[in-house]
Amino acid sequence: MSTTILLVSVINFCLYLCITFNHVYILSVVHGWASKIHFS
Repeated sequence: MSTTILLVSVINFCLYLCITFNHVYILSVVHGWASKIHFS
């Protein structure tokens, strides 16, 4: 039972990291595009 809980928490943690990384990446890309449009 504890092994299942550990596995689920590890998967949740990986998903959280993945979502956070994607969010930061998308924000930086959008910010980069906004800067390019603004300076051109």
